[in-house]
Amino acid sequence: MCFCVAVLGSDFREQPRSAEVAVGTDVLLGCRAPRGEPEPRVRWQRNGDPVRPDDRISVSETGTLRIRDSNTEDSGTYVCVAYNIGGEKESSPARLTVRGAQINVKC
Repeated sequence: MCFCVAVLGSDFREQPRSAEVAVGTDVLLGCRAPRGEPEPRVRWQRNGDPVRPDDRISVSETGTLRIRDSNTEDSGTYVCVAYNIGGEKESSPARLTVRGAQINVKC
């Protein structure tokens, strides 16, 4: 008989850090999940809502959130959520502030 135990550690290996950037800047918010068995995966939330990857937003295999060509709508409080079948844990919140005016060019 085989007993499998799912575990999710309590300490994140890397917590996201708050940042203030200019509009148009590429942003990296680091996150490395706690150790666990099976290896935890990571998802992100902004202001309590899921962050959905798209052509500008991606999450690396290690958990880092990348926002290309940031805009003021990307500002908010980000939380990294590590999860596996043993449960889930939230990182400390990180505040992203994107400053500057967006320029909309109309031809």
